[in-house]
Amino acid sequence: MSSLNYSICPISTEIPSLNKKKIEKYFDSFNEFNKYKIDDKLFTIFQLNVRGINNTHKFDRIKLLLNNLNFKCDMLVLGETKLKTRFPSNLYHINGYDKYNCCRDSKNSGGGLLVYVKKGIIIKGVTKDSNTHEKIKIIACINGIEFKVICYYRQPTPNSLAPFMSDVENELADGNSN
Repeated sequence: MSSLNYSICPISTEIPSLNKKKIEKYFDSFNEFNKYKIDDKLFTIFQLNVRGINNTHKFDRIKLLLNNLNFKCDMLVLGETKLKTRFPSNLYHINGYDKYNCCRDSKNSGGGLLVYVKKGIIIKGVTKDSNTHEKIKIIACINGIEFKVICYYRQPTPNSLAPFMSDVENELADGNSN
């Protein structure tokens, strides 16, 4: 899996004040990543930039990687899937997870998001957007605590930066008012 970047973001679902302390780690290799110990009480988001999963062999490798983790994964975010709206998303099923996808139309290349949420987590809302960037916003409730997880993929072009930053600022302003 050398073509993948690994990042993890555990979030406390028991004590809201812990969420003010940012716990985020980035790793260059799976072995280094999998040695990291994570408390099972934390809500864990595992993010991968997969650089395309148009062939199911790469997706099988991702599922194998997920099965070999030494911690529970509550949410898996796959960025830059390069899937188009015409692809049958049922090919990208992971047992024990609900799937949310945001794909580009068939005319544009690149991009795409797949987000998997562990079954049993209460989802109060999901919104998707793919105008200038892909975005999936999930409102989840764990242990009575409601929170938003916003997943983005923005193509690395100069003209996509301003709309992306505007959207991020709007989401942050909306989050501060709730």
